[in-house]
Parts: sequence; C-alpha cells; structure tokens
Amino acid sequence: MTQHRVRIAKANDSAKRFSLPGIDVSARRGDVYDGATIAGVQLPVTAKLSGRFYERFGDQITNELVDWFNSVDTTYQAQVREINESNRLWMEARFDAFDARMDAFEAKMEARFDALKVQMLLWMFGFWIATVVPILAVMFTMSGAFRR
Repeated sequence: MTQHRVRIAKANDSAKRFSLPGIDVSARRGDVYDGATIAGVQLPVTAKLSGRFYERFGDQITNELVDWFNSVDTTYQAQVREINESNRLWMEARFDAFDARMDAFEAKMEARFDALKVQMLLWMFGFWIATVVPILAVMFTMSGAFRR
C-alpha cells in the first residue's frame, strides 16, 4: 500500500506564528506528514483549556472533555483515512482504465502505421519501376545507337 506523503517545508517559527490554538506545530523541516502522524508519531488533540475552565468544571470533567475531543479526533482521522483510501483506489482504477485505453490506442495506431508502411513501400516500388523502365529504355536505345 503506497501512502502519499508531504514533506514539511515551512520553518517551525513561521508555522507557530500563524497556527490555530490546539494545532500542534512542533514539526521540523524535513519531517514527513501523512495526514495522521508526523514521522510516525500519532498527533492527539493538544487542547489547552483556560485556568477558569479548570476551576469552574474541575480536573475530572475537563480531562473527560479532552479525552472525548481526542476520541472524536481519532474517529475523524480514521474516517478521513478511509475516505482517502477509497479515493486512492478510485483514482488507481481510473488510471488503470486510462492505461488500458492508451494501450489499445497504441496497438491501433501501430497497426495503422504498419498498413501505411506497406502502402508506402508499394508506392515506392511503383515509382521505382516507373523510373527504371524509361532509364533502361534510354540505355538500350543509346547502346544500339553507338553500335552503328
């Protein structure tokens, strides 16, 4: 199974400047991102809630909320991965069908060129005969003229 991967080209500082809260931007230049992991490490939701939120709802409820966010994120990542896999399979099927059509077209064109080559050889032979016969006739008459 081939996964399409994207190399992260932005520097870490510029990524941090424009990042959204809760988005992990700790990737360095050259790390590989395949949609769910960076360099093979799972990316959980890094939700940092305010101190007021912890004070108002308590650590247990806040941690449950963060765990729920992580489970929802994992579910969505799995769904996106499934959709991407189905799209990849669909595209591969389209490319395979295109390759088959191109192979058929290539075979058809090769047959046409072979037929054209035969026709050209026949015409060339006809023109060669049409050229050689008068030359031979001239040579034959000239050789008879020099005998006398």
